[in-house]
Amino acid sequence: MKLSVSFALLLFFTSAAAQAADFDNHRGGICHGAVPLELLELDRQDELRDFVVDRMNESIDVANDPQWINSRSQAFTWANETKAYCGIAYGELQLGYTVDETVGKCGCFYERMISKMRPR
Repeated sequence: MKLSVSFALLLFFTSAAAQAADFDNHRGGICHGAVPLELLELDRQDELRDFVVDRMNESIDVANDPQWINSRSQAFTWANETKAYCGIAYGELQLGYTVDETVGKCGCFYERMISKMRPR
């Protein structure tokens, strides 16, 4: 029993570290341009809301799809990150303000999700 628990913990932390490494490698400049700058510069709330809602809805579909839930791909992980940050960005937009960082993460995480869904 102790061996299987130890193995399970090792597997969990190894998986978490791999996902964290993937996250760290794609911060900053890697996702630059995930949100078209003209969208943020124009401050067109309706276009920005459409951008966020489209990505949020697609990430919800992926997060609920057994194909991705049961796969070894990180698409499921990034779908949940996208869903969370696009949801936050949507809430901010509903309140009448935009936080570029939140919208940026919504776009960035969406791009990561899409990249993990492509066949290699």
